Amino acid sequence: MHMDKTIISVLGGLGGMIGWGTSDFLANQSSEKIGHFKTFLWSQVSGLLLFAVVLLLLRPSFIFSPGLIVLLVIGAIGYSVGYLYFYKAFEVGNISVVSAAINLNTILAMSVAWVVFGQRLSFVQIGGVCAVIAGVILVSVNMRELFSGKVSLVKGIKETIVASILFGVVFWPVNEYITERADWLAT
Repeated sequence: MHMDKTIISVLGGLGGMIGWGTSDFLANQSSEKIGHFKTFLWSQVSGLLLFAVVLLLLRPSFIFSPGLIVLLVIGAIGYSVGYLYFYKAFEVGNISVVSAAINLNTILAMSVAWVVFGQRLSFVQIGGVCAVIAGVILVSVNMRELFSGKVSLVKGIKETIVASILFGVVFWPVNEYITERADWLAT
């Protein structure tokens, strides 16, 4: 059976939305109960166990040049510190604000892709980027204070911005670069 690319894209988007939403909800609940560090630790232990099962089933090839190994370490540091800040944002902030504001990482990753890899966006995609930026600003700034002449960020936004920078400037671009040169599962 042949599926249309549009249907696959929509189903993939819905699956990602449900998966990321569920993940954010559980990470928020866990961060509030046991703290951001333990939440990160247990999420990584769970991921490692799942990865071990996948390794046993698929047996991917792990061949990396020394340069890719250095990039793997850099990407892992960006990922780890980024998630620690992201989970800290859940611990101190509001899930609806943090989950919306973390999308800034996508804009940063697209900026790196544009500058480093020469990737370009269509006008419609640029409109989507503007909508994301507007949404991040609207959920991040305390509007009551803004209209009274002050500017302050909502709780958890500083941590979310740090996480977004680590994800968007370090992890996702490095991950993309490595994945194009090595087996995706190995990455």
